[in-house]
Amino acid sequence: MSAARVVWGARGQSVVKPHNDSFTIGGAEVRRETEDRFRVDRLSRTLLAAVADGAGGSGLYCGAWAETLVTHLPSRPISDATALDRWMAGFCDGFRRHYATKAAADSRRRAKFVREGSCATLSACWLAANEAGCTLDWLGFGDSPLLILARDGADYTIVDWHPHPLAAMERDPQLLNWKDTPPPTAFQSGRIALPARSTILLASDAVGLYFLAAYMAECGTADQAPSIQAFRREFSQLSERSGGRLGVAAAKRAAMPLRGFAEEMSILRTALRSSESFATWGSHRTQAGLLANDDATAVVIDVVVRQAAQSLAPEQVP
Repeated sequence: MSAARVVWGARGQSVVKPHNDSFTIGGAEVRRETEDRFRVDRLSRTLLAAVADGAGGSGLYCGAWAETLVTHLPSRPISDATALDRWMAGFCDGFRRHYATKAAADSRRRAKFVREGSCATLSACWLAANEAGCTLDWLGFGDSPLLILARDGADYTIVDWHPHPLAAMERDPQLLNWKDTPPPTAFQSGRIALPARSTILLASDAVGLYFLAAYMAECGTADQAPSIQAFRREFSQLSERSGGRLGVAAAKRAAMPLRGFAEEMSILRTALRSSESFATWGSHRTQAGLLANDDATAVVIDVVVRQAAQSLAPEQVP
């Protein structure tokens, strides 16, 4: 049997929300910076990608904490909540000491930091080429969506996703915090042998909601696995609830004549070529009422598995 040759490519960007906040320091106006972070790390036979959304509504230094999470991710998958806790123990104390010292000049800020900590979501995936094809391991903690999609020409079919259940998108997410032990019930993970042609989308919550609504508005229901049918039923039920985030996203999508999901993904890939073009992508959709005014982050990974008696080393997709 011929060994598989895996070809992959990845792009990611993170930008501050279009209608940004500002505050005054020493008489000068300072614009808030994005608290999202992402990582794409290409190795010889593996690829690591991650998105962390710093939750600035609580705690301090949430953007720095998100940066710490994605930077410290190991080259091998984190398989369970025990491994996640052990991994975080390696850098949490150093983070606490560094930023407690940074906040020491302001007693109120230091007290808030010690009391509330720093909060962020985390979604990550590890792709590994092997003789049979490509395996993807993933983890999710919080509400930053991760979608795994099979591609057949211009058609997309969702294969796996985070968060499970989708109802997690409707409530305040559980967050990783350097001062707390992560609860095992909030940790989600999975492993999948990727289809011959597949796409993985990691995103902050606003971007993820936009693409969930785009997918559900178009993609058919025939010949789908029971888990996918359950996914569609849950989305439909949640979208009918008044005021819910999924319902708002679905209603906005249905109210406007928009492009199909495949075209939306193609446009996103182009937008991810630079931070400027991604900022424009987000700004236009925010102005149209389709995207929440929030920091926006997305990573798109495209994978093709070919059977060939050649080297297993993956080649980048342009």
